[in-house]
Amino acid sequence: MTRLAMTAGLLVLVASAGCSEQVVTGLKGRLAVNPGAVHFGMVAIGATAEFPLKLDNVGSAKLSVTSISLAESSDVFSLATEFTGVIPKGESETISVIYTPAEDREDEATLVIATDGTIEKVNVALVGSGREGTLTAYPYVVDFGPVDAGDEEERAIIVRNDGVVAFAVTELVVESDSGAFSAEADEEDLPTTLLAGQEMAVVVTFVAESDDADSGTLHVETDAGALLATTVDLYANDCEATWSLEYDGDGDGTAVCSGDCDDGDETSFPGGVEVEDGADNDCNGIVDDGTNAYDDDGDGYSENDGDCNDGDVDVNPDQVELPNGVDDNCDGIIDEGTISTDDDGDGYAEQGGDCDDANPVIYPHGPELADGLDNDCDGIVDEGTDYYDDDGDGFTEIDGDCNDGDVDVYPGAPDIGPGVDWDCTGLGAGVTDEDADGYGGDFGDCDDLDATVFPGAPELMDGIDNDCDGIVDEGTDAYDDDGDGFTELDGDCNDGDSAAYPGGTEAADWIDNDCDGTVDEGTIYADDDNDGATEMGGDCDDGDPDIGPHMLEILANLIDDDCDGFVD
Repeated sequence: MTRLAMTAGLLVLVASAGCSEQVVTGLKGRLAVNPGAVHFGMVAIGATAEFPLKLDNVGSAKLSVTSISLAESSDVFSLATEFTGVIPKGESETISVIYTPAEDREDEATLVIATDGTIEKVNVALVGSGREGTLTAYPYVVDFGPVDAGDEEERAIIVRNDGVVAFAVTELVVESDSGAFSAEADEEDLPTTLLAGQEMAVVVTFVAESDDADSGTLHVETDAGALLATTVDLYANDCEATWSLEYDGDGDGTAVCSGDCDDGDETSFPGGVEVEDGADNDCNGIVDDGTNAYDDDGDGYSENDGDCNDGDVDVNPDQVELPNGVDDNCDGIIDEGTISTDDDGDGYAEQGGDCDDANPVIYPHGPELADGLDNDCDGIVDEGTDYYDDDGDGFTEIDGDCNDGDVDVYPGAPDIGPGVDWDCTGLGAGVTDEDADGYGGDFGDCDDLDATVFPGAPELMDGIDNDCDGIVDEGTDAYDDDGDGFTELDGDCNDGDSAAYPGGTEAADWIDNDCDGTVDEGTIYADDDNDGATEMGGDCDDGDPDIGPHMLEILANLIDDDCDGFVD
């Protein structure tokens, strides 16, 4: 099938010669050959291309094929499969034609198929071009150099079609006395077809059984046989031989036997510059040493892994930061998290007295804030703020102490003399505030027994005049703020607008007047029939979804479908 694949793209179908119809009086079969001509294209000399021909009986009766032959003697065209016999009406048979060029030339022949049908003979033209193939292998000599007994080495060879005609690589044959050499196609299954200019990789393996010199030969075979093949010489452990001493496979100026550790890589040789490429460029037995890919200090990290000092085993991304002036963990920050570093940027480190070096508002002599923290690092939290009981009377400013510098003044303190608001009611001495809400009866408290009731108190939905303004529950969901007869609890969706309440009349005002969740329904601003247009948008019948300014006019229905003012 490989030969068929090589030529399938080069076929040219032409009409068969001598295929004109004949007038007959009885029912007969009729042969149709597909294709009517076969062009094999260019085929390597010595290789074989095969092509199938389909014999179809397209007549009105059975058809007998009496013979199939070549019209003239041919040394390059032949039949792979033959057929003589009966083909029933409407059925087919298949034969195969073979082309094996012997010289660089154009070849032609005619295949003659004889039948008892309406067409007694059908001629099929056969055309092909023989071309000399070109197979190369690089390198054509593989020297493994010194290989220790028991070790295994691999080398790559490139096999390339440098000609103009396709051929198939069919087999890799290795010959050696020791049997230590072997070869296989890299990621390819044989046979494999190489078109002009294509190449494939072959991996040659040497398994050293001893330190003795060894040699062999790799033969690359093709479907063209001996006319198209190539040979690669194989050497190993043979540094006494003239060839091995001089052979420089990669052209880097150093032979394997002169110390080249990889004679297939021109960047690897003794004294080469080590680069970050996964190869031992200087042949010292160490890969990528001295580059960012190598762990020079042996701490488990290279520069590529984040080691910021690959010459110090104590510096790498896994280290704990120490107060030593070194970026131990390679995060770009020196001594962070240690007692000698100002981690929060407030100007103080732990060694300088910062009692919380993770918070920039905490440091020695910092301003004390009402935040529950010891901002100035004096061991006292929030002193001097409204949250601290400065006079020790058990109350802070936040607790209602109106003078936190006097131990006798605090909420609920006894009234011990005129001129001082001892109990912090704001009423002065001698004025009673029974519910301790800051207002006495003489100061407007309309219920001095309820702490939620005093002038300016927030109005609550509790049936009480909390703010002492004479109105109960105003501003809450229980009060009809807009005077439309409905509260929020009654379903008023906008208690600040008397035009909106449950059951209200919907108007074209962009407001949900009837509180049903839909705005302006039934008005000129609403698309009542959901056709994409409102009355304001030109819909001349907003109750019919098939009528609107974007609709198509329907003829003969006596309706203005597109609202342009014209009917039909």
